[in-house]
Amino acid sequence: MIIEHLQKKYGAEITEKLVSNGELLAQNIKDKNESDQILVQDYISRLNDELNLGMQIENTKWAFDFPGWLGSLGMNGSTNKKYFIIGLEPHVERYDYQITYGLSKTTPKGEERFSIGEPEKFIINCEEDSSLIWSNLFHILATEEEINEVSKNKNKELLIRFLSQFYITDLCHFAPQDKAKAIFDIKNWKSIRFNVANHFLKSEIEMVNPKVVIAQGNGVFSELSRILDLKEIESYSIEGTNWSLKKGIFNNGYKVLSLPHFGSKMNYNTFWRKHRDRVRKILIKQELV
Repeated sequence: MIIEHLQKKYGAEITEKLVSNGELLAQNIKDKNESDQILVQDYISRLNDELNLGMQIENTKWAFDFPGWLGSLGMNGSTNKKYFIIGLEPHVERYDYQITYGLSKTTPKGEERFSIGEPEKFIINCEEDSSLIWSNLFHILATEEEINEVSKNKNKELLIRFLSQFYITDLCHFAPQDKAKAIFDIKNWKSIRFNVANHFLKSEIEMVNPKVVIAQGNGVFSELSRILDLKEIESYSIEGTNWSLKKGIFNNGYKVLSLPHFGSKMNYNTFWRKHRDRVRKILIKQELV
C-alpha cells in the first residue's frame, strides 16, 4: 500500500531506486546530474497538471525530499512507526532527490549514517548535518534509561531502535534545487504547498498508521488542522517563553502535536538548548506521547 502511494507521489522509477523490500537504499542517490533532474522535472510536470498547481516549471531546477525511515517500512500495511514527523518543504542543493533529514541506514556514499557523539553536545551524530533534529527528539522522547544507556554506554543498537520509530516527510515534497529562500521566488508557493499536502498527506498518515503525528512548528500545525480537520485543539504554554505546544485529534484518534522546529541551528540556540527539559515535562505530564 505505502509503496504504491510513494510511486504516485515521486514516480515509480525514483521510488524503485530508493526502496527495496520496504528498506531505503540511500546509496543509490547520486550528486545532481542531468538524468536524475529529467526524472524529477518530468514527474513534477505531471503533478503540476494532475493537481492543477499552476506552477511555472521551466527554467527552474527542482528536487524531491523522499521520506525517511530506518528498517523495513512493511509491505503489507504494517509499518511499525510510532511517530510521523512533518516539516514545511525541503531544502535541497546537492542532489536531485534526498532522504528527509537523513533518516536512512546509510549515506549516499554508502557509509553508515548514524553514530554516537558526546552528551554535552548532541549525542547523535548524523552524516550530512542532520544531528540537531535527531538529538533534540532523542532528548525529549527517549526514556531516562535510554538516554543514559546511549550517552554513557554508547549503546548503538538501542539508538537505532529508537530512531526506527520515526517516519519523516514534508507538507510539500519538492522545492527548487537551491537555497531555502528560493521558494519565495515561486508564485503562490503557499497555495501550491497546501494543495500538494492536501492531496497526499492524509492517506499517507493512514497508511503509516502512527500513534503520534508531530508538526515542526505552528505553521505546519495550522496547515494540518485544515487538511485533517483537527478536533479538540489544546495549547500548552512553555514556562518562561512565548512558545507553546499544541495538540489536536485526527478523525480516528491520532494525536497531532506541534513542537517548535527542532532541526535548525537558530532554534537550537534560541530555544531547544535552554528549554528542552520543559518540553519533555509537558509531553510526559499531559501524556501527549
